[in-house]
Amino acid sequence: MDTFMFDMPTRFVMEAGGENRLGQLIASFGGTRALVHWGGDYVRDTGLLDRIHASLDAAGVGYVDLDGVVPNPRMALVREGIALCQRAGVDFLLAIGGGSAIDSTKAIAVGLGNPGEDVAGYYRRGIFGEARAIFPFGVLSTTAAAGSEASISSVVDVENEDGSLDKLMYQDPKMRPLFSVLAPDLTTTLPAFQTAAGAVDIVCHICERYFVRTVHTETMDAMAEAIMRTVVTLTPEVLADPGNVDLRANLMWCAAMAQSNIAGIGHGHEWTTHALGNPFSARYDATHGATLSAMFPHWARYVMDADPARFAQFAVNVFGADPDFSDPKATGLRGIAAYERWCHAIGMPTSISEMGIDPSDEDLRMMARDICAERGGTCGTFRVLDADDVEQIFQNAR
Repeated sequence: MDTFMFDMPTRFVMEAGGENRLGQLIASFGGTRALVHWGGDYVRDTGLLDRIHASLDAAGVGYVDLDGVVPNPRMALVREGIALCQRAGVDFLLAIGGGSAIDSTKAIAVGLGNPGEDVAGYYRRGIFGEARAIFPFGVLSTTAAAGSEASISSVVDVENEDGSLDKLMYQDPKMRPLFSVLAPDLTTTLPAFQTAAGAVDIVCHICERYFVRTVHTETMDAMAEAIMRTVVTLTPEVLADPGNVDLRANLMWCAAMAQSNIAGIGHGHEWTTHALGNPFSARYDATHGATLSAMFPHWARYVMDADPARFAQFAVNVFGADPDFSDPKATGLRGIAAYERWCHAIGMPTSISEMGIDPSDEDLRMMARDICAERGGTCGTFRVLDADDVEQIFQNAR
């Protein structure tokens, strides 16, 4: 195990109807005028926005609204939000929704906390913890997926001069929410595909922390495996009984804990599956969870010779594969196959074609080179990959 520092200042509230507590929470953290930030008609159509406004009114908290967040949130809306907050005298931000709304809110918080600077620069430079300050914000989470309600990360699509988009991340320990309200009843109306995509996202967030070369990580391994087993087991049950709030609550807590990094301290991280999947979201607007389900098994088969025992442990402890102690690679391959069967059982793709995308060889070659160029020439730590390796994984994933 490596040395580490870990701080989790976020106040978590798991509560059906938790939106009715938002005004009280904002006021308790000194907020008097909030930006309410979201995307999707459901926030208005279900009466959720009315209940949020009523909670703020009851606590004497003023507010302004900003709708318009889309999946893979855009920097253009972030800039609009910063300007709105400055005009309106906002002193607190409130994100409503899943990862996209939360990440957009975090980007606004970076911009407001560092006035006079281009907020996009923090995402383009990607320097850990560079911001001087982060504007105060809280979260009402309505999905079990990205885990941004517990993380130090924000991912935003940044527009280039030629109209193309770069999917970029900024990470900062100061970027954890002051509070995160997890309302499992709000997730019961999510479409099955969105629920399943969120489940894949949770598992892959853990995999990026699990497939490491650091030794003696038994404590984190046990937590990681427990979260993955829970998601693998409960997702089919949730899809069969979508109104079950208790099952939904378990998935929400798995999502938060996966990205809180509680299972990722004391060792390195990987993040290659996300690196492989992100260009498909940026170029083709593919659902994030679908890009992960499509990329992970092909990355896994390509790199597993670096440490077959790690994949064997994953196969046995997460998917219950029969161990073959004489051949850990065979056991590991059974685990990857089990992962693919799980994805198909919950309606998720395991290839590029199953995502409904047909990129040219040149497109894949260019994406592979861009991925490695953005990371100094190589990608990954479990096995270091160059652009040719990434291109071959893409070809295997067709």
